[in-house]
Amino acid sequence: MKQKVPEYLYHVTKKRNISSILRTGLKPEFRKGIPGGRRIPDVVELDSDAGRMLEFAQEEYPNDYKVLSINTSKIDKRKLKKSNFYTVHSGGRKEFSTWFTYRDKIPPEAIRSL
Repeated sequence: MKQKVPEYLYHVTKKRNISSILRTGLKPEFRKGIPGGRRIPDVVELDSDAGRMLEFAQEEYPNDYKVLSINTSKIDKRKLKKSNFYTVHSGGRKEFSTWFTYRDKIPPEAIRSL
């Protein structure tokens, strides 16, 4: 079955990365670990919910973040991998999340800073 991909996906980064990302694109990077202890290979992490990414950004990078919007019509959707899981926020709230990983560079023309 073919996966349904939203028109836009979202990514969080530190403010200091914005000008470079908008100029050269988002590059996959190995993550040493994120909350929950997962290790992720060279991918760009994306979420289907901008509000959830904003909450994540506020917890991870207080006062030092930007949320980026990715137009999925401008990327190769075959390189997206979808995973559904529950996230637990610092306030103890448990929410269902649709998370995507992208295994290639996301071109600058697909990215917009919110």
